Amino acid sequence: MAEPRKNLTSLLDELARRPDRPAFALRTPYRRFTWTAGETHRAALAFAGRLRDSGLLPGERVLIQGPNSPEWVAAFFGITAAGCIAVPLDESIPPDLFHRIAAKVEAKRAVVASRRSGELQGNTLVVDLLESLHRLRGEGIPTALPHQAEPSDTAEIVFTSGTTAEPKGVELSHANLLVNLAGIERGFLRREWYLRWLLPFRLLCLVPVTHLFGQSVGILIPILFRSTSVFSSTLQPMRLLQFIRRENPLAVLAVPRTLGALSEAVLRELDRRGRLRRFQGKYRGCAGRSALWRTLATRDIRRVLGWRSWIFVVGGAPLDPDVEEFWARCGFAVVQGYGMTEAAPVVTISNPLEGVRGTIGRKIGRQEVRLAPDGEILVRGPNVMKGYYSDPTATHEVLGDGWLRTG
Repeated sequence: MAEPRKNLTSLLDELARRPDRPAFALRTPYRRFTWTAGETHRAALAFAGRLRDSGLLPGERVLIQGPNSPEWVAAFFGITAAGCIAVPLDESIPPDLFHRIAAKVEAKRAVVASRRSGELQGNTLVVDLLESLHRLRGEGIPTALPHQAEPSDTAEIVFTSGTTAEPKGVELSHANLLVNLAGIERGFLRREWYLRWLLPFRLLCLVPVTHLFGQSVGILIPILFRSTSVFSSTLQPMRLLQFIRRENPLAVLAVPRTLGALSEAVLRELDRRGRLRRFQGKYRGCAGRSALWRTLATRDIRRVLGWRSWIFVVGGAPLDPDVEEFWARCGFAVVQGYGMTEAAPVVTISNPLEGVRGTIGRKIGRQEVRLAPDGEILVRGPNVMKGYYSDPTATHEVLGDGWLRTG
């Protein structure tokens, strides 16, 4: 597991090593759709073959837009295995911005959810995400080998803004995306003697995988550790409580707003069950106690969420200290990260075992981090982007001296 990886296709090889294990799933209120590692691997390579057969060449851009799903994962890896560059787009962007980005990157294909295909027709050929990838799930592995990109080749272009101004595309290489994984893997190996009992784990991913935070933690890390990532069809808080109890994930990946909504939903559910006053009394007595004591004292919350969920991984925005205190006092580990898309994406990550709250933690990997005289955080390292796509002026503004200016 510690061998250096050259490109994202190397993670596809991880899927092939244990093909029968569940790798990705979509949880809906009524059903669970599960893809094994082997099915994901086959669909990705089959989709790569379809893209090549359609005339796409390595380095050409392919838009991908759709909800979190196993199909999205297979399409993303299929694009990179074909040697093409993935351009993930958030589902919420309006059609005019979609077409502006398509024109900017000169996209040859767009892989989208079927409900949007009609409104997005234009010069770019639209491929139905769910239907196309679901059909490829059961196909045999194509004989043609996947394209072996160089570490410095661009893997994806992630657009970070722009309903009014022109959006900027963050150009990330295969090496940019893999270096954070290498740092996390090295950290795990240093603590393997007491972390190995966690593997394989199950993660509930509540962050869009079109964002690098969701992509890195919700897709790449579970593949690396041969674990399972479960996506949710909804962010409705009361539904999420049910999903957490049904799925029993070790960790839940969320943005701060979702974690805050979950804390409010838990209290409403305890009130509905007539246990809120007792819980509040126990909760007040948890300050300064050990994690085991806090967990047992607030066990009413475990009757709502189950006993296997222990970790919340949070990023994308500052976390309200009161929300962090609530979950920590109930015996949960709250892991916070700091980063940005331009840093692919993680710069620092906290370690809840250190017992220090309200911190974004220590830097990971081979990054350098320092403060400019005006207090701005500067980052330098192999995770920092290649630049803004086709925008040398904007690139020079943030990378002119070799340090990424985070703003």
